[in-house]
Amino acid sequence: MQRRPVFFVGVGILCLVCLLAACTKQNRAADRAQRLDKLQAAYDAVAAVESATKAGVPYTDYAQRVPSASTALMAYEPEDDEAREVASHLAAAVYAYQTAMRAWGTKFDECEDCAWRKFRSVHPEFAMEDADADYAIGVLWNAAAVEMEAAREGLAAYKRR
Repeated sequence: MQRRPVFFVGVGILCLVCLLAACTKQNRAADRAQRLDKLQAAYDAVAAVESATKAGVPYTDYAQRVPSASTALMAYEPEDDEAREVASHLAAAVYAYQTAMRAWGTKFDECEDCAWRKFRSVHPEFAMEDADADYAIGVLWNAAAVEMEAAREGLAAYKRR
């Protein structure tokens, strides 16, 4: 007779352990989904700039997207190494987009040559004789494209995990 209550207590404890394990697993999945959503939002903000790097996009459209992407990325706090790696690529892309925006902005200055000389003094990699704002913009957008591709791959791997 005394075996029966012990059996039911044991079954009850086993059920409680299983319930706790299921809740913990569900909480981890929800936490992971929330982290993925935050990373996706940061990626999407920077990808919006990438979509404005095509021929024919007006400077004003591009110039509005760059600060938005920068702000979104600054607000994002990666919580694991994989997310930090994706965020690092996004930050490198944003830096290239910001620098391209400054190069493009020299074309609208009262003294375009003066503005370009100032830009080149800050960015000596563009101090070569044939370099101009259009050249710098192309080089910077290409560098950003490489970083965005790495971020895309990292994000895809993050989603598969």
